[in-house]
Amino acid sequence: MEKKRLFGAGLFIVVSMLNLAGADFGAGEVFQVAPQNNEIQITTNQGAMTVKLNKASILKKYQQISQEDAIAQNDAFVQAGGYFDKGFDKNGIQAYRVDEWVILPDDASLKPESNKRFLRGRVNTGKEGLILKVNEKQFILSPRHNCKFFKIETVRIDDIKPKDTVTVSGTLSGNTVEAKAVTVVNNQYAVQETPGLPRVLLIGDSISLGYTPFVHELLKGKANVLRIPANGGPTPRMLDNHKRWLGAYNQEGFKWDVIHFNFGLHDLRIYKGENKVDLVTYEKNLRTIIKLLQATKAKLIWASTTPVPEDANKGSSWGEPTNADVIKYNAAASKIMKENNIQIDDLYNAIFPVFKTYLRTPTNIHYNEAGSEILGKQIVLEIENALNIGGNSTR
Repeated sequence: MEKKRLFGAGLFIVVSMLNLAGADFGAGEVFQVAPQNNEIQITTNQGAMTVKLNKASILKKYQQISQEDAIAQNDAFVQAGGYFDKGFDKNGIQAYRVDEWVILPDDASLKPESNKRFLRGRVNTGKEGLILKVNEKQFILSPRHNCKFFKIETVRIDDIKPKDTVTVSGTLSGNTVEAKAVTVVNNQYAVQETPGLPRVLLIGDSISLGYTPFVHELLKGKANVLRIPANGGPTPRMLDNHKRWLGAYNQEGFKWDVIHFNFGLHDLRIYKGENKVDLVTYEKNLRTIIKLLQATKAKLIWASTTPVPEDANKGSSWGEPTNADVIKYNAAASKIMKENNIQIDDLYNAIFPVFKTYLRTPTNIHYNEAGSEILGKQIVLEIENALNIGGNSTR
């Protein structure tokens, strides 16, 4: 049997520091659960996989909770990720700044531990504050302002539902995984779908992260708006992740009616003196992506890349895009879309006359909320047109 890692994409919570089964983790979306066979069907970057469970398989649920709920659980077994505050201690007890606080189940086989990545032990409230005990050592836990709090609970196969995001570890043979552990995890972009409404998928980079909430809100009651569980990045990232991101679109309840997509800024950015993805490769990748999207039978909408200011991201290690390249890459993409009869959402010209007014900073490529709302309203018009629905969504 071949042991192989199932690579996940777009998991926006940290599960890497939790290794309940002593094996690698990978992410997938559940599209079918068969309790009678002890099997789960998931979509991963490698395609559809069958996850086979046995009596030794560990099933967990990883959910986000409030700080109040986390701290209220006295004597909880906690794994805290963060860093030591070398400049602060109380009565000889060292302080630890926490970025992620995870409450583990009492039946976990994990032992108390202290290392450079995390602390693991029992937490109780003492006179110095929140005290985590690791064997004979004690630490004062101080959650940072942006600390995330999670809880892991033991679940049964019946508790796992279609469209859940899961991480799986085990041994892979063909397209079947003999599971050591399955963990249901939070997908921060998951939405509660309304049965019977058309399904819309948004694919894009961090610009799309800004306008997604507006599109979702403006189409509420008209369409189920979802987005890929990640920053779409450059075109090669889509080629690597399309099976996971497009999901089981041939299965009932997973079909896409409209896919609104963009790639550009991550491809054209100047990195080490040249475009991250040159124009010829960009065009080739777009043609491949179009074929992958056409296989879903969804109506496709291409969004042009939004403009960038002079000195955009100047000095950034990520790269410095230029508006001249935005225009060049948009022109190439527009030609390809027209050749394939794909609807074009011209976000570039929709925002260009006022785009500098709505940037987060004069040299930032991202938009503030008002700018993202302008983009969102434009996108909703195009989606309503594709779905042949109308209304006052953008008023």
